[in-house]
Amino acid sequence: MQKLGKYLLEHRAVTAGVVLGCSLLSLFNIPIAWIGTILIALTTLRCGAITGFYILLWAAIPAIAMTIDHGWMFLLSDTLLGNFIVWAMALILRRNNSWTALLEILTSLGVIAVITINLLKPEIHVWYAKELINAIGSLNTSFNLHLANTNIQLLATEMSKFVVGANLLFTGTILLSYLLIARYWQAKIYNPGGLQKEWSVVRLHRAFTIISITLILTIFFAAKPMLLDIALVLLIAFVFAGLSLAHTVLRNLQHGLGNAILVILYFAMIFLFPYISGLLAIAALTDSWYDLRQRFNFTIKLK
Repeated sequence: MQKLGKYLLEHRAVTAGVVLGCSLLSLFNIPIAWIGTILIALTTLRCGAITGFYILLWAAIPAIAMTIDHGWMFLLSDTLLGNFIVWAMALILRRNNSWTALLEILTSLGVIAVITINLLKPEIHVWYAKELINAIGSLNTSFNLHLANTNIQLLATEMSKFVVGANLLFTGTILLSYLLIARYWQAKIYNPGGLQKEWSVVRLHRAFTIISITLILTIFFAAKPMLLDIALVLLIAFVFAGLSLAHTVLRNLQHGLGNAILVILYFAMIFLFPYISGLLAIAALTDSWYDLRQRFNFTIKLK
């Protein structure tokens, strides 16, 4: 992977061709657009904003071409927006060299997005409820679930309260994962062990946690429907910071026990995400106030 990454970074025309190819194939439902996204992040991290944007433009060519038949709204496709967001995140990370700053900025923008959506489209939860009623009704018919209409409506209403936040949480997690892969790739080529060192010191600022808690309490007492949406978006920063703390703590265990527990932790997140993410968020919140690494003298262990 080191040789391939170095070759792509040194031959931008080849990188542009690969990214363009990935974008074109994704139009035919071949799910490889993520490869192009990672290459955009890698190029931006190593070569800077202009070169990264140049690669981004090549990835955007299919979407721009599709606007001829489908209108300008096609420019707002998930892939194109995702590429732009990853490019912007790579710039922030390249400039600040801090995952903490990136997480706090990304989460803050996500919260602003939730508030903006709810202000511009106050009926968005009602619209989602209607869509979910139709979707659950179709599943009920197809799989003979025998759900009563009242139960379907109740389930759809409850789910609609956090659909916007869940979408942003899922999207933010995926895009951060792409950036992590790109940073890992860059570190393998030019700075072995660099990502582990960066990732082991992620700790949210106390001011950020105070603002987050204040915002949640304010919306809770104001009885606004966007409460769950904002809480889920805030999870992005707290969960990733909690994972960073977990990595640091568990790597201090002997005989490979920490690595085994990390594997179990990631598998548990797949099946028990609400519970594990809650524990990680509490750990990150506690760490922001008490600096658990320093308090318990956890050292950064690099492979």
